[in-house]
Amino acid sequence: MAVSATKIGDRTTVHYNPFRKKWVFGLRISQSGVGRSRAYFEHSDAITGTKQIAGGAVLWLCADRLDPHHPDPKYSNIEPQLYNHDAVAYESLMLGLFSVWQGPPNSECARLKVQKRNEVLVGFSRDGFHWHRPDRTRFLTVNPTKGAWNWGNVQSAGGCCLVVRDKLYFYVSGRMLGDRFWDGNCYTGLAIMRRDGFVSMDAGHEFGTLTTRPVKFKGKYLFVNINNPDGELRVEVLTRDEKPIKGLSLKDCNPISTDSTIQQVIWKGGKDLSFLAGKPARFKFHLRNGKLYSFWVSPDKSGASYGYVAAGGPGFTGPRDTVGRAAYK
Repeated sequence: MAVSATKIGDRTTVHYNPFRKKWVFGLRISQSGVGRSRAYFEHSDAITGTKQIAGGAVLWLCADRLDPHHPDPKYSNIEPQLYNHDAVAYESLMLGLFSVWQGPPNSECARLKVQKRNEVLVGFSRDGFHWHRPDRTRFLTVNPTKGAWNWGNVQSAGGCCLVVRDKLYFYVSGRMLGDRFWDGNCYTGLAIMRRDGFVSMDAGHEFGTLTTRPVKFKGKYLFVNINNPDGELRVEVLTRDEKPIKGLSLKDCNPISTDSTIQQVIWKGGKDLSFLAGKPARFKFHLRNGKLYSFWVSPDKSGASYGYVAAGGPGFTGPRDTVGRAAYK
C-alpha cells in the first residue's frame, strides 16, 4: 500500500541492504491505530532516492500486541509503538534493532519531568523487508533506578553494532532522570556480547543432536562458535537423505571441548569438505554440556566466514569477513 511520505518524523533512518543492493529509507510516520511506525522506500542510489521518496513509499513496520508494555500500572494500558528501526547486514542476514516506545506521552513527560520509556528489541530478515521477531525479550533495556544514565528513552545507533574480535559492541543512547528538560540528560552507553551470541542451541549432561536441513556451501573447512569447555561436540556430515558420508562420520570427528567463537571441526585423516561444495548436504551436531551458537564453511583455515560484519571493526578490510582469526589480534 503506497503512503505519502511528505511528512516524516525524527529518527527516520537510512541503511544499505547489500543482498538487494539497495539503499533503504526507513521513514518514521504516524498511522491511525498504531501511532509511531515506519514506511519503506528503496533505491539503488542514496542521493537520487532522497528526491523520489514522496509518494513512492509503502507501509512497512509497526509495534504489535507481543511487544512489551510499560511496567508502571499507570501506563500499562498504553499500546506500544515503534519509535525507531536500525538495520545492518550481519553475516548472512539483516540484523534489526527495534526501539519500542511504551509511554508516557510527551505531554505527560513534560509535566512530570520524566523520560519516555523506549527499549530495544532484536529482529532479523532474509530479504530486508519481511522481519521476524520470534523473541520479544528486552535486549537493550532501561534501568529504573534514580541516577542511572539509562533511566529512560533507550535507543539504538545506526549501524547497530561493531565486530570487535570475539565480541559485538552495541552503542546505545539513554536519558537520565533529572530536573532539566524532560528529553535532555543524554548519555551514550556500550553493551558488549559474544559474537553470534544472540541465540544458542544448548545441551545438558546427555548428548543432544541437531540436524540441519540440506544446505549448499562454498569452501572446505567447517567452523563452529561453541562454548563447551566441560562438554563435547562432534559433527558428522550426511547426504540429503541423512546417510553418513565416508570419512566425515561421527566416529571420524575429533571431539571438541572449548570456549571459542572460531573453532575448526577436524575429521581424522584431514578430510575436508571441498568435494561437497555446491552439493546439498546436512550437518548433524552431537553436543553434551555446551552451547552451539553458529557454524559456517570457510575456504581457508583462517576461518573467514565471508559474511557481513555489521558496522565493521578493527582488523577487517571491508564489509565482509575475509580475514578470520587475523581480526582477533
